[in-house]
Amino acid sequence: SQGCAPTYTIKALERLGHETRRMTPDEYFTSNPEDHDLFFAQDSGEGIDFRKASDDCLKKTSYWIWDSRFNRTQRSPGDDDMAVYVSEKGGWIFHAERPDLERLSRERRLARQSWLPIAGDPYIWSNEPTEEQLYSISFVGNCYDSGRGGALNFARDCCGLYWPGPNAIFFEDAARIYRQSKAVFSAPTFYNLPHDVTGERVDYDVTMRYWEAWCCGKPVITPNMPDFVFLGVRNGEHVFIYNSIEEIPETVYKALSTVRDDPDRKHR
Repeated sequence: SQGCAPTYTIKALERLGHETRRMTPDEYFTSNPEDHDLFFAQDSGEGIDFRKASDDCLKKTSYWIWDSRFNRTQRSPGDDDMAVYVSEKGGWIFHAERPDLERLSRERRLARQSWLPIAGDPYIWSNEPTEEQLYSISFVGNCYDSGRGGALNFARDCCGLYWPGPNAIFFEDAARIYRQSKAVFSAPTFYNLPHDVTGERVDYDVTMRYWEAWCCGKPVITPNMPDFVFLGVRNGEHVFIYNSIEEIPETVYKALSTVRDDPDRKHR
């Protein structure tokens, strides 16, 4: 989808000197693999049925999966099935979250895979220019479920969270809001809830929101995420962790106090 995360990947590859072409899945399926060195497929809203691609295309394909924790069930074919298919045909699988990689290793014995964390584009999300601090805490992004919605509403009522609404602000405009804030608030999708399809807890995604906030020089007020320890993310510096909704006010106070005491610190 235009405007989604693959846009960042394309820009990053171009800045590294690569020639890129953005393809729809149908264009990929009918392309000549001899014309390309790599097909870098990134998770999309509707998924990709790699069974439609030729074996020669699949040998040059990497598939970066972001949301297989629930898309393995709510898509047909599921993300896990597609990961196995691409791997068996000679391609490579990247996972945005380590728990998904570990699940595929355990349940499907998938070997041709590795961890590729999500990041932010520092050319768009920047700590410059310096902005007037208009908000104590802010949140930019969507909200599709009552888990995240409950946390957002609680933080808005008790802590003055600024949220312009779902899918309302993007890219440079969103970065400006972060720079105008003392800290950034986050609650994962399906926070404290079982997923409505899998029935499992799936709120472990380290999304781009963390990296975008850090690029803007802001700490993130958030629940703990399993990947934090592997990424070197430190509580009390890069993030301020709350373990329940009731802990949000105290955690916000700690974050704002830290920023006030050391306003020049950079959360990168």
